[in-house]
Amino acid sequence: GNTDRYDADMQWDAFKRSLTRDQQRVYLGIEPIDSALGGIRRGEVCGVMARPGIGKTLFLGHMINLAVENKVNTVMYSLEMPVDQIVSRLARSVYNMGRYQLEDSTVADQIDATQYHKHFGSLSIVDTPALSMSDIEQRLRSEDDPQLVMIDHLGLIGGHRSQSTYDRVSSIAREVKEMAKRTNTAVVLAIQVSREAGG
Repeated sequence: GNTDRYDADMQWDAFKRSLTRDQQRVYLGIEPIDSALGGIRRGEVCGVMARPGIGKTLFLGHMINLAVENKVNTVMYSLEMPVDQIVSRLARSVYNMGRYQLEDSTVADQIDATQYHKHFGSLSIVDTPALSMSDIEQRLRSEDDPQLVMIDHLGLIGGHRSQSTYDRVSSIAREVKEMAKRTNTAVVLAIQVSREAGG
């Protein structure tokens, strides 16, 4: 009756099954990271840690761009930045334009939006602030076969407000890992580190 206990035969079968499922590893297209990690396995969490203003969201955008080029179904939970700002950053790579040129061309109705739709067709963005991990998981379950989940960032995940910072971060980190396993998704979690903690 113990469904979470694996004897040696069951362990090997679980390993073999994991190798035959489609797209078990999500490769980010960033050679040094993919080489070091061997991609991110579905059910795992990869943390991207940096101080404020270093470019975590920009880095996640680069990962998204490469993931959707490989047709990886990606969901981004942006708890800080609104969707229009994320789209502005992502669209610059599609149209090979700077921010102001892209904005001016869009206002002048000189941009063909189908190019953006075609490139980012496998991306969903949720920009609701202060979602808890249970909120994120509930929303994730309504997505069509999500493979890669990006959360920007850990410090803005709702819930556990009565706990100390250490206990709150520990609880959320555990919940993120549990969600990745339950939903069989690869998760990239941005983590903002203060100067004191990062020192």
